[in-house]
Amino acid sequence: MPEMHPIGTFDNTKIIDHGFDESSKKGTLFLWIKFQTEAGTITGRFYMTDGAVEHTLEKIANAGFTGDSLLELKDGQVLVGNLCQITVDHEDVDGRVVPKVGWVNENFATAGPSHNEKAAANVKQFDALWRKTMKDRAAQEDVPF
Repeated sequence: MPEMHPIGTFDNTKIIDHGFDESSKKGTLFLWIKFQTEAGTITGRFYMTDGAVEHTLEKIANAGFTGDSLLELKDGQVLVGNLCQITVDHEDVDGRVVPKVGWVNENFATAGPSHNEKAAANVKQFDALWRKTMKDRAAQEDVPF
């Protein structure tokens, strides 16, 4: 049995296949996309229901689809090779824990920390507290035991 895909956010995720299908229980239409991350492969299901379609369409766009009609996705080739970022969670389905693609974002959409000049300028408000903290520390070190 293959290992379960780990939880996390994965940049440089490559799309290796996709297509349309229907769920076996209710016949709900969904687009499935197979992703290759540095941790392995995982297939996401993106449902076309009234409640989910808005998020599904956003995920399809973030996967790199720029076409005029979703029918362009039926050949399974349009998205292949595109890079994106995905988030993977684990969920309980009928008593089994399974991996699930939660979000599809543009590649590096949630970048790590950066040198943000605006944030650096705002840190001035804490300078007085910093000086007081350092002064208190120095005073404690001068106290004889």
